[in-house]
Amino acid sequence: GFGVVWLAERRVPYEQKVALKLINPGMDSSSVLGRFEQERQALAIMNHPNVAKVLDGGVTEQGRPYFDMEYVKGEPLSATAMRASSTCAHGWSSSSRSAMPCSTRTPRA
Repeated sequence: GFGVVWLAERRVPYEQKVALKLINPGMDSSSVLGRFEQERQALAIMNHPNVAKVLDGGVTEQGRPYFDMEYVKGEPLSATAMRASSTCAHGWSSSSRSAMPCSTRTPRA
């Protein structure tokens, strides 16, 4: 991807653990910057219990854009996706009592 998410600590105006998404060095083409801004804006306007809220954003001293979101402790999405892709290798899940197409399965929390 064009960015990486770090566990960070916000200290102003209060202390809080946050998930900080920072664009990777060298990924500063206008198209990548545009996609990063679209992602940041889309997350900022979402209001859903399963979507982390954007708390702040800006640009580092090195000119790299970032935004921070509420930190939600749990398994990384990439691990969940890897497990789902191995379960859904053939488009069907054999782990449930009744097999169903993976695209219709309800995600686990």
